[in-house]
Amino acid sequence: MSNQRDIAFHNGIVMYNQKNYDAAIDWFKKAVNAPYADGENSDGLIFNNIATAYTKINRLDLATAFYEGAISEGLVNENILLSLASTYLKDEVYYKAIATYEKIIKLYPSSGKAYFLRGKCYKLIGRFFEGDSDLQKAISLNYYG
Repeated sequence: MSNQRDIAFHNGIVMYNQKNYDAAIDWFKKAVNAPYADGENSDGLIFNNIATAYTKINRLDLATAFYEGAISEGLVNENILLSLASTYLKDEVYYKAIATYEKIIKLYPSSGKAYFLRGKCYKLIGRFFEGDSDLQKAISLNYYG
């Protein structure tokens, strides 16, 4: 990150750690708007931090948009995908949550948490057999919620 981006990002982290999520979001957005350093070309990590802060203040619509932005910027890993799926789950968008958990399971087949939470979604939409099956798989992977 450029110096301006580094400073804004660091200030965002400080505000986030102090649970001042609105200020953290402002600082992270300043980091996104600051100039790139040579060779730098992704805001994925910053988008993830903005999304996480929005989740903390229960702005799930904005959190979802920023998680999706982080993914489109190439920041695709188990934690980002779990965060996106969990945001869908909290927002009661169960079919999108299930689809995201399925993607996680395909990429990370030993993700007990993904099986557990997909099982929870299945149960919430009345698909109890699939839900029980996923919960058993989570337990077999030593994940108990």
